[in-house]
Amino acid sequence: MKTANNFGNFWDNRLKQRLGFGLFTGMAALTILPIIVVIIFIVVKGFPAISWDFISQMPTNGMRSGGILPAIIGTCYLTIGTAIFFGSLRGGCCNLPGRIRKG
Repeated sequence: MKTANNFGNFWDNRLKQRLGFGLFTGMAALTILPIIVVIIFIVVKGFPAISWDFISQMPTNGMRSGGILPAIIGTCYLTIGTAIFFGSLRGGCCNLPGRIRKG
């Protein structure tokens, strides 16, 4: 007479789940590792070039030398504008998309 062994089936499913989770975790680590290596390489090699003058001055010589202040300011404007726009999508401080749709 054959008896159902649900307890053994439970452990088989649990083992499959753990193996699958481990496989996907390993794949995620292998995907993220090169990105981290590139970021560390850029920071280590580029850190000596960063100074207060580089951050706070305007570009010179046809934007081939000098600072990156306009890029920093532009990034701040873009970030603030995006926050305001998406805040308004949720019914935030100004309902700009609602006003556009209503005409």
